[in-house]
Amino acid sequence: MKKLIPICATVLVLVVSGCSPKVDMEVERAAVHKFHDECMTAFLAGNVDCFAEAAQLLPPGASPITGKKAIGEFVSQVIEDPNFSGFHDIVNVEVSGSGDLAYIHYTYELTLSDPDGNPVAEQGKAIYILKKQPQGGWEFWFDIWNSEIPLPGADDTGKELVVQVLELIDQRNLDEAFELYASDYIYHGPGGQELRGRDGIRGLWDVFLIGFPDLHSSIEDMISAGDKVVLRWRIDGTHTGEFLGIAPSNKKISLGVTEIFRFANGQLVEAWDQYDRLDLMQQIGAIPMPEEESAE
Repeated sequence: MKKLIPICATVLVLVVSGCSPKVDMEVERAAVHKFHDECMTAFLAGNVDCFAEAAQLLPPGASPITGKKAIGEFVSQVIEDPNFSGFHDIVNVEVSGSGDLAYIHYTYELTLSDPDGNPVAEQGKAIYILKKQPQGGWEFWFDIWNSEIPLPGADDTGKELVVQVLELIDQRNLDEAFELYASDYIYHGPGGQELRGRDGIRGLWDVFLIGFPDLHSSIEDMISAGDKVVLRWRIDGTHTGEFLGIAPSNKKISLGVTEIFRFANGQLVEAWDQYDRLDLMQQIGAIPMPEEESAE
């Protein structure tokens, strides 16, 4: 255990809970699933208490709906529509290794009235992003959905921009990639991390590219809504360089990332990023797996 203390101190900036007990993923997934089911019943009664005060809905082709009050008004308008009907199926529930973040990937079918009062059906896919509260309960922070029915005038500008940036970074065309970030870009990372400008986000990428020289990315799912793109992606690489002061371990990593990008005028202007810092540190051996600690 003496060896563990300086290791935890080294990575404390990344992993506040680096020495915390192992999260039981099956229990947490079941809890998130149960919370979701209870909230769906509440929504149909017009109750939006499952949402955080600062939560956002990101509908396709429309402005964000921000705050519990505005979300409540939106939900009331939907359920009072005489043609309203709908259902959705959960595709996947995932919880971060630290147990404080979850997402629900689902598909939906929905019928509402058009301006003439006629029923119009649509279907699509969506993601809920949830955060665990200090008292142990969950709250919805984002609901982002994307209709499979093309909207008039809709385009894939945001998606194409995000794909282009990741492809250029994979190709190590870094100067060209970072020209696609706005000069006043803002990055909101895990644990309250905030970076500003092209130099800020490039510095973050440099840390990863030095630590994992063969790093490459793959997109698992992507949804656009208005001026935002929600990306579920993965980075893979080998820890053959120094990473945050941690000597190379030659271990391979595979890190899942959920990120919301905001874009304007053909550039990325802001992002909200979540990944499992504890899992990353465990993959490179900087923090022992819980079973390894028990063995000691």
